[in-house]
Amino acid sequence: RHTMTPLELYDATRIAWKLGKDREKVRFAMSIYAGVIREVYEVMGWYPEGSTFQTLPNRNPKESDRWEFVGRIAEEKIRKKYIYRSVAHYFPPASQNPIQYVGIE
Repeated sequence: RHTMTPLELYDATRIAWKLGKDREKVRFAMSIYAGVIREVYEVMGWYPEGSTFQTLPNRNPKESDRWEFVGRIAEEKIRKKYIYRSVAHYFPPASQNPIQYVGIE
């Protein structure tokens, strides 16, 4: 939503992802709304869902196979490169996967 606070946006971006081992290669995670990057976070580490502090209601982390990251807003140089850029081409209209790994080998 356009009305989210920075903390709400951070939590909405970092929590409850179904990911494989490639998550450990991720340096940056981006918050995207309507095909446009709204914020960029530097990922410091990945943890099982529900194991870190969060402001959003917990779903059911004891039975979850999902992950959440802890991070910080990326440095200004990185943010300027990505904020408000379209990434719609990575997510075709029929795409059901909200995750797209880019530049990971």
